[in-house]
Amino acid sequence: MIQFTHLSKYIACLFFIIFAPLNMAKEDPMLREKSQKLIEEFYKHFNAKDLDKMYAMLSDNVQHEMNDGGMQKGKAAFVKMIQDSTKNYQENVDNVIYMVSDDGKHVATKFTFKGKYISTDESNIPAKGQSYQANAINYFDIENGKIVTAMCWYNHQDWIKQVSK
Repeated sequence: MIQFTHLSKYIACLFFIIFAPLNMAKEDPMLREKSQKLIEEFYKHFNAKDLDKMYAMLSDNVQHEMNDGGMQKGKAAFVKMIQDSTKNYQENVDNVIYMVSDDGKHVATKFTFKGKYISTDESNIPAKGQSYQANAINYFDIENGKIVTAMCWYNHQDWIKQVSK
């Protein structure tokens, strides 16, 4: 079931990338630009570990669909996930490609994340400072200048292989 979830996220992002230009929504170049800038700033704050600025970009009722198929609802849950993650991983996002829908309400990104596994995450193998690099896809819904949905996909099995060495 998890593999299907990963595949369905990947297919959903590809569908968005391919068919976003064909959508019937009214084109809004200003909103497109604002939405892309929002996500650019989101990644900038993530890389700088300026997390409070990153959290300010989230709606209070943000929904986060995680790589493992789980769903978190609300800003508090998202903040806790990032706080837990930063204890275990040192990561940066690089080489980001942005795709924004004509109406500016949806943004998909493809990027590389590079990191170091610094402290054992109870759901993974022991951490020994292992380095890793992987491609990922994120999908965001934007409303009123805030992120209301964030969806993430990366190849977790490849990540396991990298940190198992």
